[in-house]
Amino acid sequence: METISFKDKLLLTLNQASEYANIGIHKMREISKEHNEMTVFVGNKRMIKRSALEKFIEDAVYSI
Repeated sequence: METISFKDKLLLTLNQASEYANIGIHKMREISKEHNEMTVFVGNKRMIKRSALEKFIEDAVYSI
């Protein structure tokens, strides 16, 4: 099975998103709760839209 890199995935798990953004998982969960536009639920699993996460970080003008 071929491994797909983060940049090729549309959705990331909380663990993947926190690793991708180089922040802690608790902070990633907090950000995703505050910014619903980057969150998608697949059943009970919280997934993060990679493009929305990148835009959020790019547009951040304050500390995360």
